Amino acid sequence: MSLIGMAGLLLAAACGGEDHSPLDLMEKKQKLDRRVDRVLDRIKATGDQRQRVHKLKDSLLREAMPLHKSHRALHRRLQAEWASASPDRRGLHEAVDKQLNRVKSFIHLALDRAVDLHGVLTPAQRAELTRLADQMRQMRRMWHGR
Repeated sequence: MSLIGMAGLLLAAACGGEDHSPLDLMEKKQKLDRRVDRVLDRIKATGDQRQRVHKLKDSLLREAMPLHKSHRALHRRLQAEWASASPDRRGLHEAVDKQLNRVKSFIHLALDRAVDLHGVLTPAQRAELTRLADQMRQMRRMWHGR
C-alpha cells in the first residue's frame, strides 16, 4: 500500500462516525502499525527503512487527529443548523469551506509524505508496493463489485 493509500485510510478513520476514546485510538494506531509492518515485510524493508516509514506514517496520523475533531465539530454544527428555525446559510458555507481547506492541506501533506516514501524505497520495493496495491484494488473490486 502506498503512503497515499495509508493517508486515505487515516482520513477515513479520522472522519469516522463516532467519537473515539483514547483507548480506541490507540488500538486503531496499533492496527495501522501492524498493517504497515506487514507491507514492509512483503517488500523486505530494512530496519532503517522501517523506522523512516513509521515516522512518515506517524506524522500523517498526528495531522489526521485534528482533522477528525474538526470534522466532528462541523457535523454537529450542520445538525444544529438543520434543527434551527432559520439556518445560517452564509455561516455554513464558511464552515464547509474552512473544512475543505483543512482536508486539502492534509491531502497535500499526504502527497508530500508519498514523495518522501518514494525516496526511502528502492525501485524494486516501489514496484512491489505498486503490485501489492494493484492486488488490493482487484480484491476490493471483487468483494464490492466496483
